[in-house]
Amino acid sequence: MAYDHYVAISNLLLCSQAMSPRLCASFVADSYFVGFLNSTIITSETFTLNFCGDNIIDDFFIDLPPLVKLACNMKESYQAVLYFILASNVIAPTVLILASYLFTIAAILKIRTHQDHLKAFTTCGSHLKAVT
Repeated sequence: MAYDHYVAISNLLLCSQAMSPRLCASFVADSYFVGFLNSTIITSETFTLNFCGDNIIDDFFIDLPPLVKLACNMKESYQAVLYFILASNVIAPTVLILASYLFTIAAILKIRTHQDHLKAFTTCGSHLKAVT
């Protein structure tokens, strides 16, 4: 959506070509692929852990941190993979969205009239507020 706003503001006449159905499908497929890859790696690494002692989790939703607390043999490689994936799930999208909005703001500032500035900021302001 951030890329779509950038294209709509910087290349309004070329918007339909720049945001082609193929590119949109690629964005969707890439996000599904990365999500599948993340869950596959975390699940396969979790199955390598050994659990001993009390195997009761007092949570309604079994998330990774309570499950990891039950493991007897916490591998450092598992922790490294887990921290890398969790960090990349937060950092990569944030950097991509912020970079896209920086380009969008730069494109808006190139617009000459104040009324067009307001119109452009109104177009992407709600999404920027939600991302913030």
